[in-house]
Amino acid sequence: MPTPIENLLRLLNGDMDIVMEFLSDYPVINEILTNTIPYIHQAHSHLQTLTPHLRKTYTQTLHLLNPLYHTLLKTLTPLLTTIQHFASQAPAITALIVLLAIIWYIFWIMSFIRRVMAWGTRMVFGVLFWGVLGYFVLVVWERGVVRTAGEVWGWGWWWGDVEGEYEGFEEGGRGSEGAEGFRWEGWVVISWVDWRFVGGLFVCLSLIMNEAGNGNGNGKREIKLGGILDGRKSWVGLSARGRHWI
Repeated sequence: MPTPIENLLRLLNGDMDIVMEFLSDYPVINEILTNTIPYIHQAHSHLQTLTPHLRKTYTQTLHLLNPLYHTLLKTLTPLLTTIQHFASQAPAITALIVLLAIIWYIFWIMSFIRRVMAWGTRMVFGVLFWGVLGYFVLVVWERGVVRTAGEVWGWGWWWGDVEGEYEGFEEGGRGSEGAEGFRWEGWVVISWVDWRFVGGLFVCLSLIMNEAGNGNGNGKREIKLGGILDGRKSWVGLSARGRHWI
């Protein structure tokens, strides 16, 4: 069996029998070529018909542009000669002009990049805005207005409670004089979970706060559990604070 290199050499030498052998080995390709060749011949005939018209159009365009090219060349030749003479007489000024041109070109490129980045940023933020808005409308449509309003109110209530507790904790920490040490703070949000998981999280947070309060000084610990009850499942907010003075 001939190797691929031998087949390539035979093809380069003009041996078309290798093509027939290849088609006989792959009947699918032979069938595709058999169905495609008539369309190729048809397109080739149309191309042969259009070739004289295309050649005529090319010749007319070339004859039209040739006088314009010579006129433009005659107009620009004195200007180019003057510029070349000035550049040879004052190389410093020429270098300065070239430098200013390069700087202007750099600023033009930077301005173009800035416009492209601004357009891309507006597009990305527009897609994000309308995507979030569409997602919010879809959520309201699936859950209902009442249920969605209850969840939003639960978020607001939980966030206000966390902020109030945090501010009170900070004010209490500022009142302690001469105390320097370690402080631990954290909060967790659980959305629509089973009450069994809530109990486990409550125990874990209790252990964390007890560990934060152990030591040689006075410890301050607080864990608060709140939520909106909705049967077996609910919206639950857990907030935890701990302070240990060394």
